[in-house]
Amino acid sequence: MVTRSDAIVIGTVTAFLYDRMEGEYSDDGLLQPPPSDPPRGPTDTIPTRSGVPSSYFEFEIEQILLGDGRLVEGETFKLRLFGLAAEPGGSPWPMPEPGLRLLLVLGRNPDGASYSNGPWGQIELDGATLVYRDWNRTPVAFADGLTPEDFLAAIASEIRQIERDRR
Repeated sequence: MVTRSDAIVIGTVTAFLYDRMEGEYSDDGLLQPPPSDPPRGPTDTIPTRSGVPSSYFEFEIEQILLGDGRLVEGETFKLRLFGLAAEPGGSPWPMPEPGLRLLLVLGRNPDGASYSNGPWGQIELDGATLVYRDWNRTPVAFADGLTPEDFLAAIASEIRQIERDRR
């Protein structure tokens, strides 16, 4: 988890910003508009929606466990998630709600304007049991028996060891 991420932060979802369909990233890292699907036949006059369904949230950083030099504690960033939060059934996993406190394992998107992850990179911190943000709210197996505070201390210790090894 730690070695494959650009950043690991603790904080709170402060707002749902918007949903939209997007294209892919170009070779130079720019987000492209979604492709336009032409009508499929003589009776199909409405183009179909295509592209990547994406939802954007604002996330306020309480603590940075692993930084990338861009994120700042106390500030916000855009979290981009696959799916459409505003549409019922528009996402393969639950979308976060404002006020939810999470540990996020992040990858920086190629355009540098946002960060992304999936349900296995989102861990709820406010319950007695640490859980992933999937539909089943799967308990974090390697945190079994740990309090949220002990789990965060273990993650911070692992990050410090990795940073020492990189020097």
